[in-house]
Amino acid sequence: MIICPNRVSDADRILVAYDGSLPAMRAVQLFALFGAARDRVIQIISVDADHELAARRTAAAASYLRIHGYQVDESPLASRANPAKVLKSEIASRSAGMLIMGAYGHRGFREFLFGSTTDALIKDPPCALFLYH
Repeated sequence: MIICPNRVSDADRILVAYDGSLPAMRAVQLFALFGAARDRVIQIISVDADHELAARRTAAAASYLRIHGYQVDESPLASRANPAKVLKSEIASRSAGMLIMGAYGHRGFREFLFGSTTDALIKDPPCALFLYH
């Protein structure tokens, strides 16, 4: 599914938000199979309190995309902040026109209390969202 904001940006940077979940893996796979944007550098972001875990996640997604001919930059981010806020900040600072992500990946008590990253991004999309569930 692609969700667009009220005003579509002309920015051509693409970010991948990767949390290691099955929906995130499927979103990356589907994006790679489309074969679009091979001429661009794809930025992979993983947000986690544990930097090492975020780095392993970005490395896994980067490896998959590189196998499929994509140029990739990895950006593991160690943060305890709300992932939706971190992603919105990264989208703004990197002038991204599209965010690739799995919809409704990690569910748990924290998500029950604070809401999902997907829900927060869908309510007010900062750029075009390519979602897979």
